[in-house]
Amino acid sequence: RNSLKILIYGAGRVGGTLYYTLKKRGVEAFRYSRGKTGAGYLSLDRILRSIDSFDLIILSVPDMNIEVVVNELYRSIDRVSNRVILHTSGTISYRVLDPLIEKGFITGSLHPYFSFYRIRRDVNLEDICFGLSCEKNSLKRIEGLFNKIGINYEFILDEKRVPYHISAVFVSNFTALLLRIAFELLEYSGFRDKREDFIFSLLNSTLYNLKRFGIEKTITGPAIRGDMRVLNIHKGFLKGYNRLYLRLYTLVSNLIMTLYK
Repeated sequence: RNSLKILIYGAGRVGGTLYYTLKKRGVEAFRYSRGKTGAGYLSLDRILRSIDSFDLIILSVPDMNIEVVVNELYRSIDRVSNRVILHTSGTISYRVLDPLIEKGFITGSLHPYFSFYRIRRDVNLEDICFGLSCEKNSLKRIEGLFNKIGINYEFILDEKRVPYHISAVFVSNFTALLLRIAFELLEYSGFRDKREDFIFSLLNSTLYNLKRFGIEKTITGPAIRGDMRVLNIHKGFLKGYNRLYLRLYTLVSNLIMTLYK
């Protein structure tokens, strides 16, 4: 059993899932979410009294609430002995945690490059890649914790966090949108029961090709072939179906023809 003691402060979709992944690793994990009780939950009073006992605190709250929680902790606790506190925002600088340095905390940001639509109990920690930002002189201490826990991470300079997080938006959010449009178009084509079968069949083969042959150069379709006849037929349909989709189709097709030269 792992001897580390970890607190997940904020047990929503991200924090809740991380809690279960850590428990599966044998870590002594606890969680806090305002108003919630039950297995693994601690009260705020108990957390504040024993905060120096946690090797790692993962602050998993909405971006807009990070500073509020930091201020609450700053006002409510005495010094700790070099404990680590990391927030999970993809975009917000870890500098938002700076007031807690005065209290003895080592600070940083640990963003999971993963999609959290619901709290999941079936995810393994090794399935998640994390982006870590922190002071270089804090890295050795944090790295030691991660090695004990089994966290797979890549170090990211704080000033590079925004493009890093945008990349996650492209991979997850934009892909979900495109699949929703595809789902709708299949329905318009007359599909009822097998739309998901068709979409996941194509999606899985696409992911296989990307993994097998590399992301930078692997793409198929009329745009990369320069098949203007098919492109114009598609655009003609979309012009009458949905002009927003037409604009998106045109933009993406042009990007493909530009980026994959």
